[in-house]
Amino acid sequence: MKKRIAILLCLAMLVSVFAGCNTQTREEAQTPVTSTAPESSGSSSSGSSEPAVQREPVALSLVTLASDEKVANVIRDQLKKAGFDVTVNVFPDSGTFNAAVETGEHDLSISSHSGSGSPDANVRGPFHSEGAWNRYGYKDAEIDALIDEASSLDGDPSLDAYKRFEIAMVEEKAYITPLYSALKTFAVNKNIVDADSIEASVGGARWVWSTKYTDMSQAETRHYKMGINWAGPNSFDCCQGSNGTTYYQRTNINVPLIQVALGGVVTTRGSLTRAYTVGEGSQDLYFALRTDVNFGAMQNGEAIDTGLPVAAEDVKYTYERAMDGSVPNGVGASYLSYVDTVNIVTDIEQLKSAKASDGSSVLDALNAGLKTPITSIAADKYAADENAGVYEVLHIHLKSQYPQQLQTLSSGQISIVCKQQIEKINEGITAANYDPNSHVLYGDPSTLKEGEDSGMYFSGPYVLSHVDDYGSYLVRNPGWNPESEDAGQIKYIDMLAIADNSTQTAAFRNGELDEAMPGGENIALCEADENINMLKRPSVGVYFLANLQLGNSKMVDENLRKAVLYAVNTDEILAVLGTENYVPAGSTLIMLNTGFRVMADAAKSAEYLNAYYESQE
Repeated sequence: MKKRIAILLCLAMLVSVFAGCNTQTREEAQTPVTSTAPESSGSSSSGSSEPAVQREPVALSLVTLASDEKVANVIRDQLKKAGFDVTVNVFPDSGTFNAAVETGEHDLSISSHSGSGSPDANVRGPFHSEGAWNRYGYKDAEIDALIDEASSLDGDPSLDAYKRFEIAMVEEKAYITPLYSALKTFAVNKNIVDADSIEASVGGARWVWSTKYTDMSQAETRHYKMGINWAGPNSFDCCQGSNGTTYYQRTNINVPLIQVALGGVVTTRGSLTRAYTVGEGSQDLYFALRTDVNFGAMQNGEAIDTGLPVAAEDVKYTYERAMDGSVPNGVGASYLSYVDTVNIVTDIEQLKSAKASDGSSVLDALNAGLKTPITSIAADKYAADENAGVYEVLHIHLKSQYPQQLQTLSSGQISIVCKQQIEKINEGITAANYDPNSHVLYGDPSTLKEGEDSGMYFSGPYVLSHVDDYGSYLVRNPGWNPESEDAGQIKYIDMLAIADNSTQTAAFRNGELDEAMPGGENIALCEADENINMLKRPSVGVYFLANLQLGNSKMVDENLRKAVLYAVNTDEILAVLGTENYVPAGSTLIMLNTGFRVMADAAKSAEYLNAYYESQE
């Protein structure tokens, strides 16, 4: 027994010795133990003597285009400070970028969207559940309802409705973190190009038909060389133009029913319409079509006039094709969601009896905008002759009032295509049976080879000659009235795709290009060059950080989305990009002045991140 007690005493002494290494005094024991984790990790002192939980930073995967890598790196650093571990995945072009987003294996993407200039076009496509550009997985009935409500309103009620959309989309649900809008920058060689001739639509695409040389004696022989940012074109079929890779080309090779110039001004210049009017009740639109435009095409390496008029039946076909969902990967329906029917007027009495919004007859309202008044309706497209007062008239009836419809009709995704040629080339192919491995669709870049006839017909002031690894090559459409104000001034336009902006700017400054699209620090380089005219235009395009709602994305958690929203400081991003060329965005509604903008708030970010951690315990 004595032996056993002695052993126990020895063990107690050993324990006392080892315990003494960490023994606290009475005073020390009353001092709280704080975590060694950085404050930005979302942890906080509890005030107790127990150590706080050490939390691992939340791992996020961010995808971006190479052109936006600088912005991605700034966002990565900001999120790291807020308690995230961000991996940036860089993709060279829109095709690979969009494919990565749609895998559902990533959490965030730096994305951009530019509609036709109307507010609805800037929110419906990317954020509505049925939006053609909704690659992010947004399916929210409340957001859909707010978009639909705002689109049906005008004036101040519309502004109030769009602000409610912004609050819900950004502040309450944090689906996106708005970043900025970049001014559209066009740099031209002042010794070669007339800067006053450089024009763009409200959506930002260049109208190259207005471009002139300072010496127009070169217009028929010298190729105009312009640098564009997008390589790897996806499709030259308007309805499949789902990204910017063919934006500039499609704007000039296919004519829209109506145009919208900078400032949101609706115009018939560069369009198929000679005059238009809105019917009483604002649900009916009428368009008297011009008769001096034929489809152009390439034949034996030359641009030709096919003799086929760009007619009302082609507009009807273009719109109904976009709306019925028959086009594989089609994106035009977003611009026509309010269209009920597209009709070709056959009787002038219909125009006499219908009332315009100003109280006059539709016929009188149309005639007020025509040089030669309507005397009769053309029996067919070949009989139309506006000089003789014989017109085709198109009537669009809307499901409900939609004040923005005229603006959205200017979209390049619903520019007019040739019914005859598309039905011939796409015969038997539908969205339901389309197989990308075996079907070659109308407008596929692989069919546009130099010296070969692609079968494409072009309704715009230019035809697309061919495409190669370096760019797209346009030739003036001989079927477009050369006496019109919107005829192509220069015969040959070479759109050369140079995705790296520094390389493009260097080529431009070296004289290899007549025009470029400088961005970032390259703008200052061009502004300092005495041989360059820099033109800056406001843009309706907006960049935003999308919180992806697909697959394995962590951003389905609202607390996590809000932690990201308040961690991103757009003022810091603008300081890196240059505030003289970029403006902050409260949402994608950059064309509206709602006064809405969410500012970075580190405390709120930490609060929401902590809430996320607690929800995972």
